Amino acid sequence: MSAFHLIELKKLLDVLPIMAVRTIKQLAVKGILNLDESTNRVTLP
Repeated sequence: MSAFHLIELKKLLDVLPIMAVRTIKQLAVKGILNLDESTNRVTLP
């Protein structure tokens, strides 16, 4: 699957949910992931 919903992705990570969101947002800022905050969809660039 090339896209995930942010909530689904949080459940897959082995960290606290708040840390998962923070990590995902940091990866998006660095350009490693694409995060559409209006729909909470995470995709690979």
